[in-house]
Amino acid sequence: MSSAELIRRIPQMNVLVFTEKRERSTQIRQFFQKAGFKNADSFNVNLKASNLSVYDYYFIEYHYADHEVISDIVNCAREKAKFGKRPIFIVDIDNDDSPVDDINARELFPDFIVNSPINFGYINELIKKSFNLTLLIEKLIGEVKGSQSAFIKRAQTYPGTYKNRMLLNMTLEELYKANDFVTFKKVYQRHDKSEIMPQNLMAYCQIVEKPKAIPVLELLLRSKKYLFQANFMLADIYAEAKQPNKVQSSLASAYENNPKNDDVFYAYLTFIVENNKSALLHNMVMKRFYHIGINSITLNKMVIDIADIVYKSKVTFNKEQYRRFFGQLVMTLKKRISMDKRDELQGYINIFIARQLFKQGKRYKAKAIAATCYYRFLSERKVASDEFRVATFGVLAMAGEIKLCVTLYKMFDQAGLKKTAPQLLQQSMAHFQKLNKVYQWLRAQKSADENNLQLIKIGQTYPYSSDLNYMLLTLTLRGKNLMKDPENIKQCLVVIRRMEKTNNTAGYENVMSSVEQNKKILIDVLLGSS
Repeated sequence: MSSAELIRRIPQMNVLVFTEKRERSTQIRQFFQKAGFKNADSFNVNLKASNLSVYDYYFIEYHYADHEVISDIVNCAREKAKFGKRPIFIVDIDNDDSPVDDINARELFPDFIVNSPINFGYINELIKKSFNLTLLIEKLIGEVKGSQSAFIKRAQTYPGTYKNRMLLNMTLEELYKANDFVTFKKVYQRHDKSEIMPQNLMAYCQIVEKPKAIPVLELLLRSKKYLFQANFMLADIYAEAKQPNKVQSSLASAYENNPKNDDVFYAYLTFIVENNKSALLHNMVMKRFYHIGINSITLNKMVIDIADIVYKSKVTFNKEQYRRFFGQLVMTLKKRISMDKRDELQGYINIFIARQLFKQGKRYKAKAIAATCYYRFLSERKVASDEFRVATFGVLAMAGEIKLCVTLYKMFDQAGLKKTAPQLLQQSMAHFQKLNKVYQWLRAQKSADENNLQLIKIGQTYPYSSDLNYMLLTLTLRGKNLMKDPENIKQCLVVIRRMEKTNNTAGYENVMSSVEQNKKILIDVLLGSS
């Protein structure tokens, strides 16, 4: 097929245009329509890329702020494209002075990178240039009669080098898609690296032994164009080789060039926490906020992310270490939000501190913090985020406060939390289900006569639960064997002491009346027996 024949087919071709402004989209679509395209569609952020059909051409105006949406469009199109139908991607880097924009646009591996302003003549020229690739693909597809398996088989049996660079790289792409890594390596090793496109160099690094990937990744870094993926892959290699200085350098560079990426954010944050690099935390977090913005949603998620990394790590913080690590960051964040939300933010952070204290075995202090947060920020009809509610719900469940948990359970939106904080919801629900099982079992008991050991174990698991301690004491006092075994009296006194201590916890002013009442019952029983 000739270029002339392809030009005659242009009316059957289509293009998807993604731009920031509607007027710009209209202009670009008009350029393609003037070139002969019958269908020129515009993408808006309400559409899902996975629901779109595959277009012949994509014109994308790149802004780092839209990276996730753009990446989704590109990746979905490539995954859904059938063998022989290769979409052409034209990416316009609107702000080529921004390294973040330039690097992340290039790492989408488009066919053409352009810079505004763009006129019809430029678009028409790009379409004609793309015909070289389209003609080659159609020629190759024709040779194997449209069979992907035949194309792969031919690559597996061909022992020489490819003189056509496009054919070489298409072969590598198809071998990688087919998971034929053995043939991929053989073809790769027969050719000079300068002939191999960056996406195939990175694919090679994914499948080869890690030490062999290092010189290839360093080659990509020297180009100054692929500073995110190459650095991130190097960080993983150096981590396995236990070279922390190189890990830090690679992670820092990867994060610098793509701070919105979740994977590199979690990896770098974990490294900072586990290696006690407190000086790096503030700037690292604020760099991410610079790109994602500070609002209630991003702030809540950041607190959860940091808390989860700390919770999963083996590191423990005392008060002084906590202040050194997080003090400056908390102060900065408080300055960035309205004054009426600052106390609530501190309360939200305190809940995760309480969760950490539970992990360290400091259950009384953790319960006291959680109760304070509940009564100050969440009780009655106080306005607070669902993330705050479910985090407090989880800590109170760990403390054994069934009544407060039930109140909170009725307040937060589980469907919304499954989207915004699924892991936190799952963890909190697991603690509540465990507590509820214990509570329902206690309700079914009539006395402590036959289940004394189980009651002791419950008291040890939830030592400062005002709800469960009251039930445990009541069951023990009802027992027929109360006076027959001194251990029963001792157990009553242990529970009473715990309840007296619980009275010091914020929000439990009414507990003492129950304690005194049960003390009186115990004294009456002892006097009666004498």
